Amino acid sequence: MRKGCLIYDEGSGRMDIRFGLEEYYGGLHCGEGMEVILDGNWRRMRESITDIDNNDNAIYF
Repeated sequence: MRKGCLIYDEGSGRMDIRFGLEEYYGGLHCGEGMEVILDGNWRRMRESITDIDNNDNAIYF
């Protein structure tokens, strides 16, 4: 398992994981699973688009 930061990549319009200054996962896709720390506990999650805003931007959770 690798630890990284979840970020939004404006160039691709997708969420991505940043592992270092120049090291990225390469873009997450809907339904892709991951584990995140919430309130000090690891939880299994998956990326989903919840809606599209008025500017045609995806809203993720």
